[in-house]
Amino acid sequence: MSPERFSKALHVALKAKYGHIPSCQRLVDDLYTESAGTCSLSSEAARKWLNGKTTPRGVAYIYLEQLLGLSAHLKQAGEKQNAPASKRAAPA
Repeated sequence: MSPERFSKALHVALKAKYGHIPSCQRLVDDLYTESAGTCSLSSEAARKWLNGKTTPRGVAYIYLEQLLGLSAHLKQAGEKQNAPASKRAAPA
């Protein structure tokens, strides 16, 4: 999965959960809480995910899935990306 595709799905998932894109620190804090303290990340890591520079690895991805339900959003992003040009949604 490309970092850009992941970033788009992450934005959608965050808006669905929070109603807006929270700060990177809030996302990191919520992941830490969701993981009962086992997933400690920097806000810089979250910033890179949001900006499409990198994707999360290992346990961070698992807890993002639990916190945000990312799988459904990634599937939707993949379907839109793979749709024929005539059926793709217009960019917002």
